[in-house]
Amino acid sequence: MHLAGSPAFHSHGYCDSDHTQLSLRSWINVVTGKRVGIDRAVKHVLVSGGRKVPYDHLIFYTGQQYQLFTDKEKIRQSLFGCLAPLLPSFRIHLPTDEGSSCSPSSCFSNHTVEKALENSGVHVHHNCFLAQMNDGQNPESITFVSFTSDTQPLRLECSLFMNLSSKGVNYDAFQSNNNACLVYDGRLVIDTTFHTSDSTIRAGGPLTKFPRHYHSDQWSHSRFNSREVVQELAAILLPFFDLTLEPAINPPADLDGLITNYTQAKI
Repeated sequence: MHLAGSPAFHSHGYCDSDHTQLSLRSWINVVTGKRVGIDRAVKHVLVSGGRKVPYDHLIFYTGQQYQLFTDKEKIRQSLFGCLAPLLPSFRIHLPTDEGSSCSPSSCFSNHTVEKALENSGVHVHHNCFLAQMNDGQNPESITFVSFTSDTQPLRLECSLFMNLSSKGVNYDAFQSNNNACLVYDGRLVIDTTFHTSDSTIRAGGPLTKFPRHYHSDQWSHSRFNSREVVQELAAILLPFFDLTLEPAINPPADLDGLITNYTQAKI
């Protein structure tokens, strides 16, 4: 089994100790790189650097990422990359709302990067939640932003405000799916058995949505606990690798639109 390196997303379903206990590298080949293409005819994934990874069953579970657009580039993967040109001449504050025991304390998911930011003059504020813009007045030109925190309120004067509270599908992931002619409607379209429009390619998580004829856009995987969703996906795939198990039977056509009733808390 191969695991292609892909943009990370955080549902807080797994912390460092969980990953250590799983010991994925003991039984999975990890391919480091970015997926840049799919050849469905010969069944291989093209990874950055020119490597081709063959597959029998292909699964996408890349989630969504923060999106930034510039005039010269498509979408940057890293906020640190955007901040780097500004560091020498601007006073920068980074309020974050992360700080739980299962996750690092900033959106970079890396204490080393956070320390590098602080050494570069960036002021990092932890456990902050956006409360107001312009003290609740006209928001057309943002000059002040206020945050609540565990200690005391934070009010910052700003000439540039970047809000990374929303995520989207990674551009390269979208491009490779689109070029492979997989059905895409804002997100990768799957059925109740995780199938895309290719029977050998499955997907799940916030990357996906159900077809419009299901009339269930509000019940996409992004609304549910990703760990619970991927457990169902694993149960469907297990018979392909354990021949003692009976393969799952696809639901009848009249029941195809019935989605799974997930019950676990999202976080």
